[in-house]
Amino acid sequence: MNHVKYCKFCHRFWKSIKEYDRHSSYCEYDYNWRRNPQPEMDENGIRIPSMREMFRYVKDLSYRLEKTEKEVVRLRNLLNTKQKRAILEWLNQPRQTPTATFEDWWRDIKAQESDVLIVVNRDLTEGIMSCLTPYVKGLARIQSPPIRCFTQKPNTFYVYSIVAVEPSVENEEDTTEEAEPKWKIMSNDQLEKMVMHVSKSLLREFIAWWENSQSMLRASEGDERAMDKKFQMMQKMNGYGVSQEKRMVEIKKRLFAEREENLRVVMDCEFD
Repeated sequence: MNHVKYCKFCHRFWKSIKEYDRHSSYCEYDYNWRRNPQPEMDENGIRIPSMREMFRYVKDLSYRLEKTEKEVVRLRNLLNTKQKRAILEWLNQPRQTPTATFEDWWRDIKAQESDVLIVVNRDLTEGIMSCLTPYVKGLARIQSPPIRCFTQKPNTFYVYSIVAVEPSVENEEDTTEEAEPKWKIMSNDQLEKMVMHVSKSLLREFIAWWENSQSMLRASEGDERAMDKKFQMMQKMNGYGVSQEKRMVEIKKRLFAEREENLRVVMDCEFD
């Protein structure tokens, strides 16, 4: 027992002096703290809060954070609304008036045989973009194009379009609605109508192309193979395999990248 060390704080025996030395300093601290508890301090002398206090503090911080996030969302929506109004007010100035409406512009879009071949060899989305691209690039040569988009407002298009005017209150008997072109934010329905127009133009061009090339295909591959090939092509022309929603998202994204302008360059107003 000569080498046994006894701890007077926890009343345990230790055979190893090394283990006893490692144990004793903490055991003494724990012994004294339990009999005379003192608030723990950090290195700066500030009391360390208890678990209950920490819980209350975190709960209060969470509440404040939630309020702050809601306020940020409110302010961001307010800023977006002001930006949209400012852009529309600027666009609706007389000097920004296009010579044609957005609908008049896209009604002139016509597919070419090269666009049809892109659909046949790739897919409908690529064919639509092939058809649209030269017309969209041509807008850069127009002083006031009927469709615009800006870097500061991602995924938002402004179009010069017909806006229906409600009958006046003074003349309620007159139910005839007047219409006037005006700048507005493009709706999904407006984009879909343009894409549908291009798709129909591609289909008409495909039918004409098939009539001119089917005899050659039948001669080289036979009637049955030629009809199978036509069926596969028609599936591509109708956009088989890709949802309309996904196609619209992709077309809108690529159109924006092609047409976006920087507001800080084109108008005397800054937007964050």
